[in-house]
Parts: sequence; C-alpha cells; structure tokens
Amino acid sequence: MRQFITLALCFCVITAFAGCSSGDAPSNAPSNATSSADTGSESEQPASSQSSAAPIEINISTVQTDAQLLGRGANLLKERLESSDIADRINVRVYTGASLYNATEEIDALRNNDLQIGFVNGTNLEAVSPQMGLFKLPYMFSSVESAYRVLDSGIADDVFESIDNFKVLASIGMGHSVIGNSKRPLKAPEDLEGLKLRAPGSIESSIVEALGSTVVVISSEETYSALQQNVVDGLATPSLVFEQRRYYEVQDYLTDAGMMFFPIAFVIAGEKFWDGLPEDIALEMSEIMAELSAELRQEAVTGAQNTFDLCEQEGVAVYTLTADEQTAWKEATLTVYDMYKDQVGEALIEKTRDRVKEIGD
Repeated sequence: MRQFITLALCFCVITAFAGCSSGDAPSNAPSNATSSADTGSESEQPASSQSSAAPIEINISTVQTDAQLLGRGANLLKERLESSDIADRINVRVYTGASLYNATEEIDALRNNDLQIGFVNGTNLEAVSPQMGLFKLPYMFSSVESAYRVLDSGIADDVFESIDNFKVLASIGMGHSVIGNSKRPLKAPEDLEGLKLRAPGSIESSIVEALGSTVVVISSEETYSALQQNVVDGLATPSLVFEQRRYYEVQDYLTDAGMMFFPIAFVIAGEKFWDGLPEDIALEMSEIMAELSAELRQEAVTGAQNTFDLCEQEGVAVYTLTADEQTAWKEATLTVYDMYKDQVGEALIEKTRDRVKEIGD
C-alpha cells in the first residue's frame, strides 16, 4: 500500500513538472497571443481615441418658426454643416419657434454656453449692448442695400465690439419697416395721430409715438388676436413678419415706410463656445455662414416685394411712401435721435452718418 501511494505521488510531481515546461515553450499559446494583442492595442490607442472622440455639440435656437426667415436660416445652417467636411466631428440640433428658449432666455443661454448659436432679433440684443440700437434709428439708412454697404464697411464691427461674451457671425435684414392698421391709409405723419399701435421694441415705440400714435405693449404671440379683436388699431413691424404671421388677414391698410427703422437680425455664437473650437472647424463654419447670410439677405429683399403683392391680393390697400413723404416722416422723428444719442453713442451716430454720405445710395 505504501509503495502504491509513493508511486502515485511521484507520478503527480512528474506530470506537474511537464505541464510547467510546456507553458514556457514558444508556441501559439493563448497567454502569448493575448499579450501580443494587448501590446498592439496599446500602440494604436492614441489613433483609436482620436477617431472616436465625442463630436462637438452645436445647439441652434431661434424664436421664429420654421416658416419664418430666421427659422429657415437655422435649419439651412444645420443642413450645410451636416454636408460639410466637418460633419463627422459635430452634432447639430435646431430648435425653432422658441421651443427651447424664449428671446430673453436665448441670450442668457448663449452667454452661459448652454446654447451655441442663436438667430436673434436685433431688438433683443439692445439689452446686451445699447449701441445695437444704432440700426433702429429712424431713416439712418436710405435703403436696405445702403444699410448693408455701410454695415459691411466696418461700422458694424464698431458696434459688435461693445458686445461681451458673444461672437457675431452674420447680420440679416428682415425686409422693410411697415405699419399696418384697420382705420385709414397712412401717408403723412398726421395720419398716425390717435392710432393705437403695437411696436416691437423701445426705439420703434419712440418712433411711433413721435409720429403721433399711442403705443400699446402686447407680446408677439398675442398680437394677432389683439388686432382681430380691435384691442389695437395696428402695428409697426418688419414686412416679412407681417406676411409670415398673416397680419394681412386682420388689417385693411399697409404702409411701406421704407427705412423708418432697419429691421435686422443677427446670428451670434457664444464666445466661450466659439473660442474653444478647433481652428479648422471655426473657419469652415465662418465660410458656411457667410454664404448662407448672403442668401438670406437676398431672400429678405425679394420677400419684401412679395409681401406687398400678397397683401394686395388679400385685399389690403398697400401704399408706399414717396421720397418727399419719407422726408416728412424723417423730420417728424428727429426727436428720437435726441432721446437715444447717449444710449447709442453720439460719436457712433455721427460716424455712421458720415459713412452713409461717403457710400451713398
């Protein structure tokens, strides 16, 4: 019995030793294969990490609907970015119709980098920088085309420098300034006396009051029903907004007041977001935005005439002020300059007037 146990123990020792020897042999052993794979994985890790880096999140917002100029612009920007060379490095979402932020929240979200790009009405930026009111001063520009030439000559840069925490990517006109009402044609300043009108901002309200009307504060969402129920007689607004919000259904008269104020919007990015972009992505986005803004500008110019044609077809009496009548309206609203010269900056106003004279119509 002892001999059997001894033999069994010897057999076990010999078997264990043989197993250890085979494990050290240079063969296709799983342990060696795994080690080789791990080594290869480590050497390729930096490239793999770079290719799988999380895309840059770009949220785009506007309070305008998909059917309106800024809403279409936001959606077009998304399309252009997603078909560009940087498409695989970004993730773009668009929120229109104030579905993500209202006008005030939009500005705060851009400042805090909760929102990356906004298609923003110029009136909403006046709270950020009072100098933005320059574009709304009555008859500062003789035409939309003249306004663009002045802005693109460098005047806009002087204004944009006053905006902290934001990068202005583009400026886009919203058509002509118009006044709709349900009472009578408006040709002379005295025709506006006694009317109750809604205006989109403080400077626009001051213009309307200088012309003899009373301003009634109403949110844009409630304006249609207020016109329908005769809470107000009419409104001052950009021509494209008049069409897109279908105000021609509840107004009998529409006056093309020319450049009574320049309805302008801006595409802005949060400075923190923009400064953190890789250089090639920022360059690509700038080029895309420049091309898109040129298209939207032209759409707004063409759209203004289309608005007047549509309104006439819908039975609205459309009247365009003559040059002499515009001069009379301009003279009636000169007091607005005195009201806002400290806010906008008297030096900036004079510099812009000089540039308008240099560039001409």
